[in-house]
Amino acid sequence: MHEYLSDRDIFIFGAGSLSKRLVDQFHDVLDSLNLIGVVDNHPALAGTLFFQKKVYTPEILQQQQKDRVYILVASSFYEEICDQLRKLGFEEGRHFDDAIRVLAPIKYRGDRVFCVCCGNTFDRFMPFGDPVRLNAQCPFCLSLERQRLIWTYLKSNLNRNSDRPVKLLHVAPEPALTRLITERKGIEYLSIDIDSKKAMMAMDLTDLSFDDDSYDIIICSHVLEHIDDDRKALQELYRVLKAGGYAILQVPIDKNRAVTYENREITAPEERKKHFGQADHVRQYGLDFGERLEQAGFTVKIVTASEFTDNPERYGFNEDGLYVCYKKANERK
Repeated sequence: MHEYLSDRDIFIFGAGSLSKRLVDQFHDVLDSLNLIGVVDNHPALAGTLFFQKKVYTPEILQQQQKDRVYILVASSFYEEICDQLRKLGFEEGRHFDDAIRVLAPIKYRGDRVFCVCCGNTFDRFMPFGDPVRLNAQCPFCLSLERQRLIWTYLKSNLNRNSDRPVKLLHVAPEPALTRLITERKGIEYLSIDIDSKKAMMAMDLTDLSFDDDSYDIIICSHVLEHIDDDRKALQELYRVLKAGGYAILQVPIDKNRAVTYENREITAPEERKKHFGQADHVRQYGLDFGERLEQAGFTVKIVTASEFTDNPERYGFNEDGLYVCYKKANERK
């Protein structure tokens, strides 16, 4: 896991908020490396200091011996920077990579926990979220608790009892799950999102352009809490799910709340965060989420981590379980 970095001259590409968080979180690892400086595309930053390291324009990289340097990319413009570095003759993995993907496995090395999504072991999973959840995010593939549990369930149920390709619809796709699903044979995979840059197709979940009974499996995790008319979205998901198929539908649930709380008059981001837990959430689901799913037509089963292991902490599973929603063969709406 990049132990050879100790023999390289290290540059951080990016002098923005992501880099600041990176330095705060991984300062102990960075202190052990030969950090030369910081690179940023903004010319106004050239010559300034970023955590006591000089900021350079990308031209500095042209002057470096390629196999001597390693570039840690810490920016929301990762793909654009990758293209920029490739044009300079650098290779991803050999000369540069995502900063967290490189530094986190070093900081969290160990064997106390195991990630089912990437197959790596660590001393612990990384903290994640606001409020912060401990033992949450994989240091290598960045999967979260719910994604690891989803994949554990899918592994046993993707191709079961099927002599034909399985059609799978992935809403707001998580990269860790996308990679794993598309690597499996016999899967016809399609991802959708309201944002065309985040999936294979842009689509509104309340107005799906698919025929009835189109998909064997649907994954829709932590999406419905962002949608004003979630009941319409659930009706659409039920409609396009094949009879005999299942959907994994996850949302954040407040276990202290019996009934889902929503108020469409609350629109300001700061008020939504106060009332619903996040600035872009439009409701706070309660323990009646299962009833909401049943009202859309689904038959619901809650699958918990205990069905797969007696040591959920080792695998970083959450305690909420999966809402696996079936459309029985004789059920249509």
